[in-house]
Amino acid sequence: MRWIKPQARRATGQRTAHLIARIRSTEAANLIIRDGLIIAGKRVWARKLKKEPRRCLKCQAMGANHLAAECDRTCTCGMCGKEHWTVEFPEEDQDKLWCTNCMTNGHVLWDRMCPRFLEASRRLERLDPESMYIYFPSDYLWTWEQTRDAEMGKWGPDGGEVGGPYQRGLVCQALHLGEISNEGRWPGER
Repeated sequence: MRWIKPQARRATGQRTAHLIARIRSTEAANLIIRDGLIIAGKRVWARKLKKEPRRCLKCQAMGANHLAAECDRTCTCGMCGKEHWTVEFPEEDQDKLWCTNCMTNGHVLWDRMCPRFLEASRRLERLDPESMYIYFPSDYLWTWEQTRDAEMGKWGPDGGEVGGPYQRGLVCQALHLGEISNEGRWPGER
């Protein structure tokens, strides 16, 4: 396990943080995604780690085929877009945030709501067929539940239309109708 944000960069008095855990078995990972975990007496929820667009930490190019160590471009600040390292950004200039990816002010280039970041993330998801599933697919039918594409209002890659009271996919509909046994398998399946 590792914390996403190093302890040194946490806010004073911060009481919660995100972590990344590697789980050895698909079955255990799926149960954790489905049922959550209890850590220090608190129930926490998990999801599969999504792939994110690669970004050079020197020139700040998103989707770059290089990393900072091999970058021959000019250094660009991830906070204001000027020619200096991001760590050199003056704290008093918080009102001068500039995203070099979408060329707008008001947010930094690693903002998860940046239109260019969202577009690049969607492109990566379309290239990875497993990203359409909530769980890691296994022999159990419930692990094949697909995520909903919020943009299209559809399920999965070819996306059948979503409608009616059941908006969680075929597995949940079948569970609701009692067609799957307690083990999450179709009746008669081993």
